[in-house]
Amino acid sequence: MKSIYAHLLDTLREHPNRTAVRFESKTLSYKGLNQRIQECAAKLVKLGVNKGDVVAVNVPNCLEAVELLFAINYLGAVAYFIHPLTPSGQMVEFLEETNCHLLFCLSLKSEEYTLALGQKAKVISINPYRRVNFIKAFALDHMSKCKQTEKIDYHHLSKAESIPEYAAYEEKGAAIYLNTGGTSGNSKVTVLSNEAVSYLSLLGYSIMNVEDGKGIKILTAIPMFHGFGLAMGVLTPLLCGAQSVLMLKFSSKEAIRLLKANNANVIIGVPALYNAILNNPAFKGEAASNIIVSFIGGDCVPDSLINKWDRTIRTQGGGSHLHQGYGLTETVTVCHVNTDRAYKIGSVGKPLEGIKQLILDPITHEVLPVGEEGEIAIAGPTLMNGYLGGGDEDLFVMVDDEKYLLSKDLGYIDEDGFLYFRSRLKRVAKVNGVGVCPGDLEKLAMSNPDIHEAFSWAVDDKRFGQILMLAVVRSKTSDRSYEEIEFAIQRAIKQKLPVYYKPRRIIFVDALPRTAVGKVDVTKFPSKDTR
Repeated sequence: MKSIYAHLLDTLREHPNRTAVRFESKTLSYKGLNQRIQECAAKLVKLGVNKGDVVAVNVPNCLEAVELLFAINYLGAVAYFIHPLTPSGQMVEFLEETNCHLLFCLSLKSEEYTLALGQKAKVISINPYRRVNFIKAFALDHMSKCKQTEKIDYHHLSKAESIPEYAAYEEKGAAIYLNTGGTSGNSKVTVLSNEAVSYLSLLGYSIMNVEDGKGIKILTAIPMFHGFGLAMGVLTPLLCGAQSVLMLKFSSKEAIRLLKANNANVIIGVPALYNAILNNPAFKGEAASNIIVSFIGGDCVPDSLINKWDRTIRTQGGGSHLHQGYGLTETVTVCHVNTDRAYKIGSVGKPLEGIKQLILDPITHEVLPVGEEGEIAIAGPTLMNGYLGGGDEDLFVMVDDEKYLLSKDLGYIDEDGFLYFRSRLKRVAKVNGVGVCPGDLEKLAMSNPDIHEAFSWAVDDKRFGQILMLAVVRSKTSDRSYEEIEFAIQRAIKQKLPVYYKPRRIIFVDALPRTAVGKVDVTKFPSKDTR
């Protein structure tokens, strides 16, 4: 298996003039992108980057993020993608843990990080609109003026006169670091190899059921610090001759504009993204009919959302479908997905080619039969090397001489090999001695068109042992009162779920708290109901 950059070179040789990346109104061909990668590599060499060094990339989806990804890989270094809104104190911890001394960040955050890091790391400021949109670049420069430090501008960095030949690499060696929070909210650094990332990125193309990457334009609003955005939104198109359409920040208005103009025709996203597009009245006509296929992931994907999306596409003259998948940062991202060739509503699909699946007893790790619920276990070439610094000893088991990753997720496999995700194992609650999955309650709540997001958790209860709570975010397009929405949710629960799922309280919040890796921060929800 080649390195990430070597695969890009293969695409470049075959399609040098094909469009590789779009950002705002700017497009780059594969040849143009590679030229920028080489220039970026020369800057990195001048900054002292060597093989094996860790380089932190802390910017949203933009051209600079893509060229940094490949330039770092070209030099045999490790690209560490971090959430752009990471607090400065946490950033210091991240860089110390990974022995990283070079940080590329959004210009708005450069002074904050420079002051926090001091001499521990060099901070390079990036204005992603430079050479793309003069007005936005000027506005961002104005907002990013440093008062206490001197800003080091990425675009003004000097370059080394020469760069080394393409670095030799270790197939299983570290290529990418990604933070993962699991369900605990405690961030860990996932170590991913060239082999794992490249294997999945090349497979991603096959699930679209097209013969050639030409004409495929993937709308990439999922950020690159998330495996979904990195592998499926950026690397899959670029290693397969397709196009990655980068969005710095998701906007349903801008997404619909790109779809209508046919500047994007494949979507990957989470439920909130699809809800936002559906709730925008401009999503009609060519904006819907131009879509070739769409993929959705996340803990809670209600069937009603998939059905509503497909129904909207059909009424607007399109023929594409929204397919649900499943994955973990520990497997780079997607390991299962529904496709046009193999699809079952309610499932998260079949495993990708080369990926193996089992359902194990969560305690004994005994293999369970078809249809029985247990812990999802995954094997194959996309498994992570491990967590940086260890702490992954209980995540791997050997079954029939094959190494499996324990997902810490509850699910089952049907007779046709489709996987059904139920809940995070750590979130399975015991209400009056009966196991219940908070995800079932979340799905039901999100089937209500007035709900944008939902999160359920268990609190201690003297009478029942545990009992569920439910936090919901009302949709911006809803004109119903909190009381009306709560009544509708409680009625649906009574009709469709066992009595154990009735929440003690339904709480309306403006937004769900998130961890540094973008997942719901469960630590922000109390384990006891204090009211």
